[in-house]
Amino acid sequence: MKQKLEPIELEIGMYVCDLDRPWLESPFLFQGFLIDNDKVITELSNCCEYVFIDTERGAAKEEPSGNRSSQGNAVDEINNDKTPDIYVTRFEDEIGPARSLRQKAENYMQQLFVDLRAGKSIKSDEVRDVVGGMVNSILRNPDALVLLSALREHDEYAVAHSINVCTLCLAFGRYLGFAQDALNEIGIGALLHDIGEVRLPVELIHKAGLLSKEDTIRMHTHTKLGADILRRTEGLPPTSIDIALTHHERCNGQGYPEGLKDDDIGQYAKIVGLIDVYDSVTSTQDHSRCISSTEALKNMYNWRDDLFDAHLIEEFIQCLGIYPVGSIVELDTGEVGIVISVGPENRLQPKLMLIRDADKKPYAPPRIINLARHIGKSKSHRYEINKVLESGDYGIDLKGYLLREIPLDLEFDDVI
Repeated sequence: MKQKLEPIELEIGMYVCDLDRPWLESPFLFQGFLIDNDKVITELSNCCEYVFIDTERGAAKEEPSGNRSSQGNAVDEINNDKTPDIYVTRFEDEIGPARSLRQKAENYMQQLFVDLRAGKSIKSDEVRDVVGGMVNSILRNPDALVLLSALREHDEYAVAHSINVCTLCLAFGRYLGFAQDALNEIGIGALLHDIGEVRLPVELIHKAGLLSKEDTIRMHTHTKLGADILRRTEGLPPTSIDIALTHHERCNGQGYPEGLKDDDIGQYAKIVGLIDVYDSVTSTQDHSRCISSTEALKNMYNWRDDLFDAHLIEEFIQCLGIYPVGSIVELDTGEVGIVISVGPENRLQPKLMLIRDADKKPYAPPRIINLARHIGKSKSHRYEINKVLESGDYGIDLKGYLLREIPLDLEFDDVI
């Protein structure tokens, strides 16, 4: 349950879940957090007239019976559509099944591209089986599959991009409270959103650098080509056709192929469209052009109401969090770790796999630390994230660590 409070009413132990302004316009960026010191209350007083606290995640402000504001009731009603942030399994228990599901999806998409180029058709039962397995994993614990989407397979970019977009759409849909049937529906559309590219020359798809005007026009045809392929496939939801056709439409009418505007674009297509852009800019085929998740989210926030739906952008930012799974961070101790899990109750204190010590020498094997366990401890026993690192800092090979160390080589029960 949410309560609306002025900063002067805040107390240590309360959980701030929303502000009177977008998170990116505050020093707290875009996350909820537990108040653990008076400095945080002072910072909130300097930037906000009021905030919302979540009484299920932290302490509540006692009020006389019957004295709740109408605004508080309205907020509760808005959020009743979302499913609770409950993880059925632990990350360490889900990562194994998630890896198997990811491999199954990769094998399926690789073979699908080959089959379609050979003139064969899509078998709807096969794609439903692949997406159904991913949906079940996301419902149990979304962090495992989301972490694997950070591997950035540049050699099989088309395959990895399709699976990454599907994974992130499912995680976002779960966050928004989509029912399982709806998750399966958007998942199918997301996995097949770029399927029209199989009808384009391979050299065009893999062409480096900026495309010529003629090549750009030809690339844009992949949306209609994809929709045509899906129309000829029996057993797929109609929304998958709409997603393939309109995921490059933009709210300002500057997208393609039809130049549709805000309300004319389907909700699923809007979600796939923004996540398609997010994954594209954070995992391009040219690794040197990739940007960090944080930079991508800030840029996309600036594009709200222009290219993307403002509400969806803000929700997506809160879904991923300030430290998205797969981020590389440096602690105040100097140690370096990879974010492997972000619990819904402590999004500012994720679980990390420490891979460098304070002198930036590799841990062998890496260590697991759950920052949430150190909330409220004395400074000498508390770990805090100092900054987010760029990919490649300190020579860190994210893919190598994740594939080599998870889940076989780590003793997950030994968590500091």
